[in-house]
Amino acid sequence: MRKTIIIVGLIIVIGIVAAGVFFFYAQNNNTTNSGDTTSLVNSSDTSTSATSLPPEENYGLPPQGPNVTIQTSQGGVAMNNFYLGQQIATSAPAVVVTSTSAYSIWYSRSDSSFEIDLADNSLHPQSAAAEAAFLKALGIDAAAACKLDVTVEGMTTDGDYMPIGGLSFCVATSSTFAQ
Repeated sequence: MRKTIIIVGLIIVIGIVAAGVFFFYAQNNNTTNSGDTTSLVNSSDTSTSATSLPPEENYGLPPQGPNVTIQTSQGGVAMNNFYLGQQIATSAPAVVVTSTSAYSIWYSRSDSSFEIDLADNSLHPQSAAAEAAFLKALGIDAAAACKLDVTVEGMTTDGDYMPIGGLSFCVATSSTFAQ
């Protein structure tokens, strides 16, 4: 009987110590798993344990008029408002301009660039069709398109996208992919 009481007492003491260690580490290591944006709680402040998260990007409300102008190093480029008819959160970093099974055309709100994603790595005829759709959707000509930052990417065999160039009709412009 005495051995049983000692064993039960020992188990209770070990449990209390383990719980104390767990709570100590949980309070002192109060972090998020979001990579570089992790913020540690001040370990000298035992009154609260709050985790600071990075602020959400806010790109503002999309333009509502029929046209938008994107500023580039070569001046502004006026185009059709590709935001119209889309539900876009103010925190959305990219907007789909147009998409088919052969290609998708995206606009990055963070750096004002465009990306044309081809369903495979072949440049023709998908690239020509995607470039024509890009010009048509934006309502611009080739000269205006060459002022924009545009990257053409092709899908690799493992499903990732790999940059393969810029617009085929642009020569030595910001739209030409730097290799």
